[in-house]
Amino acid sequence: MAQEKLDILFINGVRDSGTVDVVRGTAAGRLIFSTAGSCHVSSFLAPERINVSHFALDHLRQQQIDTRHLLRHDLVFCEIADPDSHTMALNKACRLHGLVQDRLPWVNDPHRIPGTGREKIPGLLADIEGITVPRVIRVKPRSIADLEAAIEAGGLKLPVLIRPTGSHGGQSLVLIKTTHDLQHLLLARFHEAFISEFVDTSENGIYAKYRIAVINGEAFIRHVIFSNHWIVHSESRTFMSEHPEFQDREAQLLDSFDARIKPQIASAIAHVHERIGLDYFGIDCAFSDGRLTLFEVNANMNILNNNQPLPNIWQQPIRHMQDCILENLILGRIARFGA
Repeated sequence: MAQEKLDILFINGVRDSGTVDVVRGTAAGRLIFSTAGSCHVSSFLAPERINVSHFALDHLRQQQIDTRHLLRHDLVFCEIADPDSHTMALNKACRLHGLVQDRLPWVNDPHRIPGTGREKIPGLLADIEGITVPRVIRVKPRSIADLEAAIEAGGLKLPVLIRPTGSHGGQSLVLIKTTHDLQHLLLARFHEAFISEFVDTSENGIYAKYRIAVINGEAFIRHVIFSNHWIVHSESRTFMSEHPEFQDREAQLLDSFDARIKPQIASAIAHVHERIGLDYFGIDCAFSDGRLTLFEVNANMNILNNNQPLPNIWQQPIRHMQDCILENLILGRIARFGA
């Protein structure tokens, strides 16, 4: 006899600017759009096990919300993940969480999302054994002199990285090596910015960035990208295709992660999970000699999407994560709630 499917409500939010990203138009003239700043889990879970519903929180103060609608579901999964661009939606989600948390289980408490801001992670995690966290400060510079003063006041030294708040994937990220670089920075792009310590994690001129998902406190490997440039992101796979030995290396690391790397970082990941306080989030980092150097820690990462031709080396790691999310985070949370 087939099990009755459970009803899961996924909460998303509109940017404070009121904008969404249009994906495409349909043949019937309808728009398909995406709300940025989301962990985007719902699209990648097995539909035969759960009924998926969506609830959007907008950027306006006067949105009326019927909490009875939430209570018709078995669990709420908060997908809002960007504390910089979704403050209004997060405030609404926090109020909803407070109203129904004793009657309905949640995944990812929205109150914990603001703690994943880039400038907050170092103070939260820096003293955990086995972890290095580059220092980060947040500034609103009106001049190059303001940047210079902020760098000095923050105890930073060149080289540093500067990026606009709300940017991701290396977009508008600048490495400032010298005072000459700083003096010639196009300041108009950095109305509000993060300045972070640059930690050179390269080995023999090659940089490696690991993406790890943390689900219920357990580490899962998503990918490892290699590059000969200090900015490492999806476009770095062009370098890997030109140097297939790094593709082989990634495949080996994915295959051996559970046996070789996971035990070395388990304690550190457990402490990170405890302090971050989220059920599902990602970590971009380097790994060397048993230590993690953390570049980014938040729920706003592309983890479950696999847009490469099948079959590929990421299918199995993603499947493991999907199973853990469904069985442990969702179905397990429902079973334990109120027990």
